[in-house]
Amino acid sequence: GSGMIDPNTGMPLAGAGADGNKGTILVGDQNEQNDQLVRSKMVKLDSCWSCTECTFEGHGKSMSESLNNVYRHIESTHVSVSFLCVLCYKQCKNRSTLLLHRSRYHRNK
Repeated sequence: GSGMIDPNTGMPLAGAGADGNKGTILVGDQNEQNDQLVRSKMVKLDSCWSCTECTFEGHGKSMSESLNNVYRHIESTHVSVSFLCVLCYKQCKNRSTLLLHRSRYHRNK
């Protein structure tokens, strides 16, 4: 998806996404801190994003896909984070499950 890019970091703004709903997905201190923790372990190379903790490179069809691949890798391998639904307070094990939860249970909110 095409999201808004932070001009200072070159990274997508937290939660920015194409469905218009994601702008509020990562609100809240816990979500913002966990998102920043994951992103702090990522570095942008010429052709892809890479993990700073190991040699993993998130190759994909686009830089956005590369970033998401590295984000998922770091969540599952190097950090222990969870993301909170601010509408019903369900804890989700990663950003992807939070997005899925929101689209499944809170689509119109």
